[in-house]
Amino acid sequence: MSTEAPETQPPSGDSVVAVQFLGQFLLSQGLIDQAQLEEALDYQEQNNLPLGALALSKGILSEKQLLLVHAAQLTSEDRFGEIAVRRGFLSRHQLDELLREQKEARILIGDALVRQGALSADQLAVAAEQYKFVQERAQAQVQQDLRNLDDFQLISPALQLSTRLLLRMCGVVAKTAAVSEDTRLAPRDYVIWQQVEGDRPFTYAFHLDGVDLLDLCEALLYTLGDSAELPDEVDEVVLDVGKEYVNILVGHLCTWLDREGYDCKPLPPDAGESEAQLPVAFAGPSRRINIRLVLPRTEMALSIVVPRQQAE
Repeated sequence: MSTEAPETQPPSGDSVVAVQFLGQFLLSQGLIDQAQLEEALDYQEQNNLPLGALALSKGILSEKQLLLVHAAQLTSEDRFGEIAVRRGFLSRHQLDELLREQKEARILIGDALVRQGALSADQLAVAAEQYKFVQERAQAQVQQDLRNLDDFQLISPALQLSTRLLLRMCGVVAKTAAVSEDTRLAPRDYVIWQQVEGDRPFTYAFHLDGVDLLDLCEALLYTLGDSAELPDEVDEVVLDVGKEYVNILVGHLCTWLDREGYDCKPLPPDAGESEAQLPVAFAGPSRRINIRLVLPRTEMALSIVVPRQQAE
């Protein structure tokens, strides 16, 4: 691959840009190939330790304390470090030092690619500038689409909780790539859903492929302190773990709605292999808002189904 920095120009006119991670953008521009991106992502995962793992590696937290903080995160919106301080496992000074060390040691995807010789520092600088331009535009469009929804007051916290929980419990960073109403999603292997009854009924659904479901369940079991080994393929055990994840997420969303004065009654979560199986927690016509999430390696999607009359 050439080491000369390419000439890049911001997209013109009405050209469509997509919400992406930097690595995906570099791949789409032909600056790196898929193997180089995968190698850089692996390098990041090996070197960028979560705060809890960093504290454990330095002997500041015990494994039991780590698991206790992870368990507390299931019912709290506080960050790992804040919970550890509140429980007396870390001092405020220790937390500040851990955060500083974590930040200083953090390896960005561009740095990993340069270190591996996939592209030069000059190439990265030019491409990063263009990436910043197109992403600001793409993300502004997604936020505008989100604000234009009649059910913004429900969809916005559902989306925030979804991305936050993916990061907190599974170590997965997700970006909102698209928001649309009543359109078909790209087919996924599985959909996990939960219906909520009450005076603001809705159905929350999580769409993902089998390999992503296995990865998510493995990360979730680690967070819960469960050392059970998962099978190589999705089975009832994996689906049960996935349903528990959705149950936790919807529980947080219902807690938020309760604080807003709504009466929520979550039903047991369920799962299927087709979005056609997706039920709703109410009678009559409905509206479905689809949200596509992009991850560094893959994609997932959310759906929120609400009564049509709610928006009228």
